[in-house]
Amino acid sequence: MPQFQANCKALAGELHISLADAQQELVLELIEHRLMDWDEQKLTIAIETEAPELGWRVHYARKDVARRKHHADQAEHELTEQIVLSGPNQSGQSEMVSPDITRALDMAPSMFSNHQTQQWVQSLLTNGKQDTMLAFGQSDRQFNNKLRNVAAYCNSHRNRSVSYQRQEQAQHQAKELAILENWNQLMADEDTTDLDIALWIKVHRRYVEPLVNKSLIRYQGLVMNDFCRAPNLDKYRFANILAHCYEQIQRGNEK
Repeated sequence: MPQFQANCKALAGELHISLADAQQELVLELIEHRLMDWDEQKLTIAIETEAPELGWRVHYARKDVARRKHHADQAEHELTEQIVLSGPNQSGQSEMVSPDITRALDMAPSMFSNHQTQQWVQSLLTNGKQDTMLAFGQSDRQFNNKLRNVAAYCNSHRNRSVSYQRQEQAQHQAKELAILENWNQLMADEDTTDLDIALWIKVHRRYVEPLVNKSLIRYQGLVMNDFCRAPNLDKYRFANILAHCYEQIQRGNEK
């Protein structure tokens, strides 16, 4: 298909990879996601007729691949140059670990099979360059050599980083879907009371609170802490928020 070839060329240019690699990446993305629900007959007809629907699925599949690759590159940088300089502040105490650094720390065991390298990367991300050199008895030259090796390893194993991100995203989505399906079951029960909903909110507070904080619910404190006394309009808005979240996940799974 002309659309497929054009998107392969665009992807190769975006990611600075060969056309053959771009074709393989795009095919895998289509098989695993955008065309997962298509059978062979439907796909064959769409190719022969150059169906517009297939064209836009190819287009967005290319964007999905590029986005994940860029995120993987960002994660690699977090493991190397960007985080290297983060260490003790002028007062001699370590800065608070940011969410990005925490994410990189979580990736270390997945990225590196060597236990000592895992410890070295974790020390670098949490304590900075000077403390890491001291803890591992490294000179400045030894540290820089180690850093170059780590960076080279990350660049040659970027697929492992992408795989980790896909797994992490899938796990997060599965947890969110389980929470929302539990909510749907609660709503489907005719005997559910406001007290039951208040208990559900308490159990799932970590998930619910960010949604409520960003919503148009007027009395957010009552919804979170005393649902029984919240105005009916806020109760309806709360239910609509969760319904919308569920629909978004379902649509994402269908794509």
